[in-house]
Amino acid sequence: MAMRLQVKENKVRILVRCALLLCIAMVLSYLENILVLRFALLPFMKIGLANIIVTLAFFELSTSEAFAVSSMRVIIMGVLFGSMISFFYSAMGAFFAFGGLFLSKWLGKRVSYIGTSVICACLHNLGQAVVAALFFGLRVASFCLPYLLIFGAVFGTFTGILLNFISQKYKKVISK
Repeated sequence: MAMRLQVKENKVRILVRCALLLCIAMVLSYLENILVLRFALLPFMKIGLANIIVTLAFFELSTSEAFAVSSMRVIIMGVLFGSMISFFYSAMGAFFAFGGLFLSKWLGKRVSYIGTSVICACLHNLGQAVVAALFFGLRVASFCLPYLLIFGAVFGTFTGILLNFISQKYKKVISK
């Protein structure tokens, strides 16, 4: 009986962690949407703050839990604030970035959080270029891809630095 209660408590604890990370990722996505609308220098570019949370979930929870956080964020934010096309961009970017997480995990300790974030950001942008090619043609996608990769590397470095800081704080809070 006690073992059953402990298993149930563990499942609840995992669900609460996933829900908390999902909420944080959604708030970061929302803030990014506001910033992009307000400072529309490059309206299609975003830093990828919510991806910090997905990466944290991938390395601190299980793969399936991180996938749930990522996919639920894409779906909920798409329904609340996006269009059908923006949903496809987000979904394909998230799918490609998740592949980057698997690649980083496979490479192991040879890749830091910064390297992981750069890989994921560039793959996220590559996934979005695939959607651009499907909707607008290969010429548009091939024109945008170099810029997307450059910004992916820059923003990936920035989010990787933030991830280093946040992961240390997360581990301290969770260990209590």
